[in-house]
Amino acid sequence: MRILILDDMQVRHDGFKIHFKGHQLFHALTFVTAQDIMISQSEAKEPIEMCCLDHDLSDAIDNADSFYNEQGQQIFFNGKHFAFWLSNQDFCPSKIWIHSWNESEAQRMSEILSTRAEVKVQAYRSPKE
Repeated sequence: MRILILDDMQVRHDGFKIHFKGHQLFHALTFVTAQDIMISQSEAKEPIEMCCLDHDLSDAIDNADSFYNEQGQQIFFNGKHFAFWLSNQDFCPSKIWIHSWNESEAQRMSEILSTRAEVKVQAYRSPKE
């Protein structure tokens, strides 16, 4: 199975390598990298079949993707932004695991994606954390 892991913590990526041993994993630390992977895999006719998504994507890296709102405030992209984007793509996979420890935002992500996919919401702690 081709699985996208979106999380800003490398330790979780390392844990998912163990959890999903034998599967083809695609790793993204940022929103834009995850978008690029999803698009390129779809164009290559090898779409991602499952996504594992975190919500908070700016805690563990210095170069987190962001934009500026109308008030000039810097807003960091998070898993909810990715969920909105993904839910509007033809290549949205049918299986999604939201592994965030941010329970309220994980639930919002689930609500966004549940019309397009089987969504599992379960916090994940890597064996290496």
